[in-house]
Amino acid sequence: MSVYSLFGHAGVRTYFTNNRPVYGWLTNQLFVILGVHPVGWHFVILVALALTGIATFFTFRALWPARADLAWLTAVLVLLYPGFTQQSESLSFIPHYVSLLLFVLSLRSTIAALDNPNRFWLFTAAAIVLALSSYTLIEYYLGLELFRLLVIAYRTRLTSTRKTIIPYLAAWVPFVLFKGLFTHVDKGNSYRDPSVGLHNLVHHPLSGLLDRAGVFVHNIIFGGFLAWARPFGPDLFNRSPSGLVVEYGLGVSVAVIAVLMLRYLGKPREPNRQFCAQALLAIGGLLVSGIPLVLSSLCVQFAPFPSFEDRFALPFILASAFFLAVVLIRAGSGLLIAGLLCLFTVFQAQNQVNYAHDWARLRSLFWQEAWRAPMLEVGTGIYLDGTPKTVIHDHNAGMLDLLYGAKPAPQTLDYYIYDLQYFRQPNLKPGSIAFGSVREFQFHGQVANSLVQWLSPNGVLHTVDNSSLLGIRYSGITDALAPISAPSRVIEDKPLTSYRLLAIFGKEPQHDWSYYYQRAELKSQEGDWESIALLGDAALHSGYEPVEGTELYPFIEGYALVGRYSDAAKLTENALTLSPELEQPLSTLWNSALSHAPTTRPAPDNIIQALGKKLDVSSDNPESTSIGTE
Repeated sequence: MSVYSLFGHAGVRTYFTNNRPVYGWLTNQLFVILGVHPVGWHFVILVALALTGIATFFTFRALWPARADLAWLTAVLVLLYPGFTQQSESLSFIPHYVSLLLFVLSLRSTIAALDNPNRFWLFTAAAIVLALSSYTLIEYYLGLELFRLLVIAYRTRLTSTRKTIIPYLAAWVPFVLFKGLFTHVDKGNSYRDPSVGLHNLVHHPLSGLLDRAGVFVHNIIFGGFLAWARPFGPDLFNRSPSGLVVEYGLGVSVAVIAVLMLRYLGKPREPNRQFCAQALLAIGGLLVSGIPLVLSSLCVQFAPFPSFEDRFALPFILASAFFLAVVLIRAGSGLLIAGLLCLFTVFQAQNQVNYAHDWARLRSLFWQEAWRAPMLEVGTGIYLDGTPKTVIHDHNAGMLDLLYGAKPAPQTLDYYIYDLQYFRQPNLKPGSIAFGSVREFQFHGQVANSLVQWLSPNGVLHTVDNSSLLGIRYSGITDALAPISAPSRVIEDKPLTSYRLLAIFGKEPQHDWSYYYQRAELKSQEGDWESIALLGDAALHSGYEPVEGTELYPFIEGYALVGRYSDAAKLTENALTLSPELEQPLSTLWNSALSHAPTTRPAPDNIIQALGKKLDVSSDNPESTSIGTE
């Protein structure tokens, strides 16, 4: 989204340079129609999912016209497949579902070609065009071409099979060779450049074959079987009561639909040999589905939310759903089917709710950035700990350019966000160069122009100040990087008329505690104590309260330096109640504030005596230093 907003269609084409250009073309066309707001993108992925389910139903219905129940259940399991949980990242995964839809339509055309000899070549040509469109969009489903060959073998005699498969192989083999041997990217990432894996296999054949054999088995187990076990965990019930009502309400609704549909579709008798043929076809599909992953030696991985590597389970979605549908239909228990569909629905609903929570957290993060830093000097890097889980690595690295309205040079970023959970940059010292990249887009700055920040679990953004003498502790890694953080150097109080990134998140949220805290931090940097006192009055009058004692520091200092000592002392007691370990930093803060207090409004003795019972505070402290005024 940032690349398109900053660099336009040319930027998106660059983003996909030498890597899925059709994917980039489709994304550009969707940007023209949908713009940059999320609702349209979510609608499109839901439409793609629905069409994929419909196409799956009619494809498997064409294979076994009498088994509408099997076709229906296969389609539903494709939609609810718990091996993949990232549907909420709609901009990223619309092409994956469009590619799957194109392949399923291609498979349906193949069956139509077999059923209509007079129009064989017409339907075959349509099938090949649809298949190539699927593969050029994204190569996840390349292995399903061999599943098509199994379907053809099931529907035709051996002599006819050889003639029928030739057109598909004539299109598929050259594409695989081109993708595997001649498609390269500059950085040699095997995920984006399968030729790297193939070249390694040529140079180290034995170890390469053993490695790929392990990947092959691993991916079938995970993508084909363990995917269906993912919902069975404590998170199915470890939710808020209101959340459980909504999520299980959806699940029960799907279960009721399942019972009604299975009764309506009926279950005709079928010979055992047909069941065996269905099972063998499903197993064959599982065996060939993961071929693209084997070539690049990529493994399906499942993890608690979010599970980024579960996108590699997508190649198994069709064959895995078909296999489970065959088993469940054979078991013959409508209640079992309904119960499983209920749990799969709840699992997917919970994942989307988690994404919604992360979206709200990300929205809050960037609004707090704008409140705390209305403008950042070009070339600033932010080192952030506590990044929302769904935007780890470099996924939000370029969002500051969009936030501050920068118009960088082509393939250049003016700002950069480093995710400290995955930070690996050496030689991080003032005076050294800061660098980063998002594919072909590069950032180069000075480490001296840096901010170190921590997004706390309660959602409040903390900015580390290397000039502060308080000794405040946030998180281990941000504390270690405190020496490079220079908010007074890079932050300017010059608000923009509009922030394009924030417009994507919607209107400005209600000014809660985090707003008043960020504004007070900014005014503390400027030494504007009167404004801090007014911000504190507004926050407390509105009933907002902090979660951590450190969030009261700017207000304590502000009240003290305008002579409102009783208010400052009251907040100090609150801070100690929330965070008893803050005794020393609060002592430092008070000693500095008292040494710089207005001579016309000295601190009353009773306030100092009361503070002295809890803190190491003295009104006579000639060696103290001003806090936050540098």
